[in-house]
Amino acid sequence: MKDWLHHLHPFKTAEARRLAILFAIVYFAQGMSALPIQVIAISFKDHGLEADDVATFFLLASIPWFINRPLKNYLRCRCGVKNRLKMLIYYA
Repeated sequence: MKDWLHHLHPFKTAEARRLAILFAIVYFAQGMSALPIQVIAISFKDHGLEADDVATFFLLASIPWFINRPLKNYLRCRCGVKNRLKMLIYYA
C-alpha cells in the first residue's frame, strides 16, 4: 500500500514543490483578503442594516479604488494635452 501512495505523490521535483508552496500562499492570501469584508458586513447586519444597505456602503466605499488607477495613469502620462484629454475621456 505504501508504494501505491508514493505513486500518487505529484511533487517529486524541487520546482514542483516550490510551485505548490507558491500556489498555496496565493490561495491563502486571496481567502484572507475577503475576511475583513465579511466581518464588516456581519457587524453592519448586527446593527440592524439590511443587505442592500451593506451593499450600498461597499459600493460607495469602493468608488475611490475604481478612480485611483485611471487617475494615476493620467497624472503620470508625459504626453501632450490632446492625449491626456483622450485618456481622461476614455477612463471617465
